[in-house]
Amino acid sequence: MNKEDGYDQSYVYSQVMNHLYTGLGEKDGLSTALRLLIHYVGDIHQPLHASTRVNYDYPKGDRGGNDFVLPSHYGVKELHAVWDDVFWEYFHKQATPFSEDDWAAQGKNVSAMVTKWPVDSDQAKDMDPMSWASESYEITTSFVYKGIKENVKLPDSYNSKGLDLCEQRIVLAGTRLANLLKSLNLDSIANDKTTFYRGDPYGQSPEQIEEDSKMMGAVMKMGDAIQQTAKSMIQEKLEVVKEKVANNFNKLLGDT
Repeated sequence: MNKEDGYDQSYVYSQVMNHLYTGLGEKDGLSTALRLLIHYVGDIHQPLHASTRVNYDYPKGDRGGNDFVLPSHYGVKELHAVWDDVFWEYFHKQATPFSEDDWAAQGKNVSAMVTKWPVDSDQAKDMDPMSWASESYEITTSFVYKGIKENVKLPDSYNSKGLDLCEQRIVLAGTRLANLLKSLNLDSIANDKTTFYRGDPYGQSPEQIEEDSKMMGAVMKMGDAIQQTAKSMIQEKLEVVKEKVANNFNKLLGDT
C-alpha cells in the first residue's frame, strides 16, 4: 500500500504506531510491522493457528487445540504446543541472541528440511493469506484430530505423519515469506539506512521492556478479537444446525 492509498488511516497502522516507544517514528513502526509480518506468515501455516475444534463439549471451540490436554512430554501438555514445537523436533529452548554456532546449526537444519521437502512452484507463488489459512484448515479437518484422544499419549504413527506435515508447512511458509519480502520495496529502506531494531532484547532497560509488553499486549488483543469473531461465526452456524436437527427430530416424532 502506498501513501496515496491512505495507509496511515488504517487500523493496523494506528495500532503499530500507537504502541511504539515514546518519541519513535514511522520508520520504527515499519520495523515493528515487518517483524509482525514475518511472525504471522509463519503462524498461519501452522494448522491449529487457522482452526479450532467445535463440538458439544467445546461449543465455543477448544482454542486451536490448547484445551486438548495430553500427557506431559518434554514439558508439552496440549495438542497445540505439540504442533508449535514441531512434534518435539525442536523442543529445547534456544538462547538468544544466536551465536555463530547457533546460526550454523540453524542453517544446517533448514537446509536439510528444504532438501527433504521441495516446494511446488505454483504453491510458492500463491500470495493469498486466505489460501494459506484454507490449507491449514484442510490439514486440521483431515488429520489433526483423527485417531487421537485427550489425556492419552499420541500414537507413534500420528507423531511421524504430524512431523512430516509440520516440516512441509515450515518450508512452504519460508518460501512464501521470501517471495513476499522480495515483492516489497525494501531497497529504499536499506538505502535510507533505517535501523530495524535498537538492540538485543536482553539489553533493554526496564522501561523498554514495559513498552514492549504493552505493545505485545495490544497485538494479543487484536488476535483475540479476530479469534472471537471467528468463534462467534462458528457458534452461530452451530446453533442453526442444532435447530435444524431439533426440528427434524420433532417432525419425525410427529410423523410417528
